This record gives sequence, C-alpha cells and structure tokens, in this order.
Amino acid sequence: MAPPNNNPINSMNKKLYIPLILVITFCIISCWKEKEKKVQQEQVESSVSIKESMKPENRVVNYDSLFNKLLPLGNLVLQNPSDTAHIRPLLDAAYDSVSGVFYCIGKGTMNPKLPEAAQQQAIKRAAQNTGMRWAIYLKSWQKGNMVSLDRNLSGQFSAGSTLLLEKNVGDTLFQLLSVSADDINIL
Repeated sequence: MAPPNNNPINSMNKKLYIPLILVITFCIISCWKEKEKKVQQEQVESSVSIKESMKPENRVVNYDSLFNKLLPLGNLVLQNPSDTAHIRPLLDAAYDSVSGVFYCIGKGTMNPKLPEAAQQQAIKRAAQNTGMRWAIYLKSWQKGNMVSLDRNLSGQFSAGSTLLLEKNVGDTLFQLLSVSADDINIL
C-alpha cells in the first residue's frame, strides 16, 4: 500500500487548480467579448461612413456641366412656351431627388437706362429673379401641373436660393441657383 501523500505543495496545487481554471476562463471570455465589441464598432463606423458619403452635402456636382445641360433645355422651353413636350427633359435635369433641390438658371441683361453704378446690382437681381421664377414653374411641373410658360404662376419662398455659378456672356449674366423644393409654395 502506498503511503498517503501529505506533501503540502501537492495539496496546495490542488486547491489552486480550480480558481486558476476559473481565472483563465474569465480572461479568455473577456478577451473574446472585447474583440466582438471592436468588430461591432468597426461595422458601425463603416456604416456611418457610407451613410455620410451618401449625404447630399458630400456629393460632388459639376456645376459647369450642369449649367451647360440646363441652359439649352430651358431655351427649348422658352422658344416654345405653349409646347409642354420639352418640360419633362428640363424637369428631369433640373431636379435632384437626393438633395431635394431644383437647379435653375437665371438670366439678367444689362439695362442701359440705369446709371452705371446701379447696373451690376440690377443685373444680378434680374438673374436671381428669373432663376426663382424658373423654380416656381419647376415645382409646379414636378407636382404634375404641366402649365406652359405663357401662363403666369406665382409663388412664395420660405428661404432664398443658393448661388452656385455665375457666367457673363457679353452684357448678360447667367446664374445657376439651387432652391430647395420644400421652400417653394405655389400660389
């Protein structure tokens, strides 16, 4: 028969064995949970960055190209004000459904009757007014009211427009404006 093991070191090892296993298990679980949190945080950050890049203010719009697209479409509508066939292509080009804005081109021509000092301000005001007039028509067309340009429409704006681009051609000033569709109220 083997003598009983009364070795105090062996007895101590057995007593520490269970708590040591518990500590190791706890550390493994903690590390695993920490790694899982990190992966979830990276997924959230990735999702946020994708959503941020889709925001209207983060989109890049080439205003010069947009201007060159809108001007001839608007001229077609102006040349045939009672023909509504040209309205749809203009509306499709002028409305940005992501940001909810209309892009409009206003035109102002120099008035030789005004003093030279007042002409610049008057031409800018005229360009902005015609751009805002286009916004009223575009909003009406967007709502399905395909009214022709030879019919008068009026509207109110709860906010102004944003000037995106100006081009001078001789004595004419063109302004590319953006106007939020929500800010236009047709009367």
